[in-house]
Amino acid sequence: MNTFIKINSINYPAEIYGHVRDRDWDNRESKVIVLALTIEEALALFTDNVQWSIVYGIQVIPQDDFIIAGPITDNRNGTVSVRMGKPTAAEVSNVITGGAVDLPTAYAMRAVIEDSVASLDDETAVTVPSLFTPWKPGEAVNVGDRRYYAPRLYKAVQAHTTQADWTPDAYPQGWEDLGEVTA
Repeated sequence: MNTFIKINSINYPAEIYGHVRDRDWDNRESKVIVLALTIEEALALFTDNVQWSIVYGIQVIPQDDFIIAGPITDNRNGTVSVRMGKPTAAEVSNVITGGAVDLPTAYAMRAVIEDSVASLDDETAVTVPSLFTPWKPGEAVNVGDRRYYAPRLYKAVQAHTTQADWTPDAYPQGWEDLGEVTA
């Protein structure tokens, strides 16, 4: 079966190799894509935040997490190798906080964020689920409390103490499903 990379509705034949920990690139998860393009064509296509997918036959697999454009290498055989990587935790943290912060400051910021999102309406809340406290067993929840239980956001409809066998998806008497994450 042929493999393609889809960018801007165009399929490009490709070979793809994945790295769980790319030691040559800050230990980030990355994918190396080998394409029959010139280096100029590859530089124009593969930029930070480019939307791309892997196409196997009729299956299209979005690569939304691999948004960092890395080095592009001319293989000197009519192909180029392009690295696309996931942002590291430090890069994501720096975007959120505006720069590097120490752990006590990060915990303090998280508490402010969780307090602030409580005022969001449900429609907006489902677009930013990671800002909500993740669901966990053994926690007392009140009516209206919202918890993230991947990949959905839930709101407590009755006060209770969470239990391992009462996950939000398995306990509709206790939780309203606000919907799948939209962002």
